[in-house]
This record gives sequence, structure tokens and C-alpha cells, in this order.
Amino acid sequence: MATSIKTFAFGTMSDGSEPRLFMLDNGSMRVGVSEYGAILTSAIIPDGSGGEIDVLLGSSTLAGLAARHPYMGATVGRFANRIDKARFSLGGKEYPLAANNGINSLHGGLKGFDRRIWKAETGSQGGEALVRMTLSSPDGDQGFPGRVDVRATFILRSDCSLSIGYEADASADTPINITNHAYF
Repeated sequence: MATSIKTFAFGTMSDGSEPRLFMLDNGSMRVGVSEYGAILTSAIIPDGSGGEIDVLLGSSTLAGLAARHPYMGATVGRFANRIDKARFSLGGKEYPLAANNGINSLHGGLKGFDRRIWKAETGSQGGEALVRMTLSSPDGDQGFPGRVDVRATFILRSDCSLSIGYEADASADTPINITNHAYF
């Protein structure tokens, strides 16, 4: 069975923006992904007793995602992991970063990729539905050099696997390490 996508209004942010929620469905499994943070919101599968169960930890509401969350289901960047003392050297220059984990920078700083509204478009690849999210991170964002244009592509496959691919183009040398922080 080919996968399909439904698009839903997902709520209103305090700044008035209205990110959408996309539900990918292959007839056996449904996966939700939000434009807010390119966050996975649900992964619903059969429970073996005729019902369904959401096996993804985290929140399925915009309010829950916008509250300080432990990155559950989030697309994390510019740099996933901790950068010690919120600074790094590159090309002989030291870059101070936004500290958000004590004295360290964690998962992109105070406003990492998980705290942004991404732009989404839907499509298909080989009969399988996909959502492609894009985000531009300007030069100096959270202290990182260079503009970075990021693409995250979510594909729910007919075999019930979820594929997430990342691409990034940078205008200058910069550290980049993008991942998804899903817990199943």
C-alpha cells in the first residue's frame, strides 16, 4: 500500500505563527511530524490486540512541544551534543556560543533547530510519502559562523520503517552535527 499524508493545523505560537502537523500513513503505521522543531510527535503501530499504541515518547501537542522539553523527537542542531565551555576554535579563531547547559552549549544553544519553525512541503518518492522540512540558520546564529541551509526529509516506508535524512549547505566553515532525538 502506498503511503499518504494528511496536513493539520497544529496550534498558534506566542508570536502568532501557526506551524502545521503532518501525519504520514502507510496503512499499518502512522507517524506525525511538526513544522515546529521538525519534531516527531507520534509513531502509532498495531498493539497486537486489535488496537493501536503510540510508541514514541514525548508530546503530541504544540503546547507540550513549546514548553521546555528534553528534546524528545526533536531535530537537533546546529550541533547535536555538548560543546565544552560553549566555545570552539576554527581556523585560528575562537567562537563563543550560547550556553544553555551550565557553562556548555547543548544541542545548538538556547534556540537550537528544535525551537524553530521549519518550512515543510510534501511529496513522494517511489510511491512513498515524504515531508521535506527546510530551515535557514543565519551567520552568527547562537554564535556559529556562516549561514547554514538545512533540509530534513522524513519518509514512512511501506515496510513500516521511518527514514530521516539530513542535508546542509554552509556559506563558511562551521561545525554541524544534526540528528533526531526520538525515544521509542
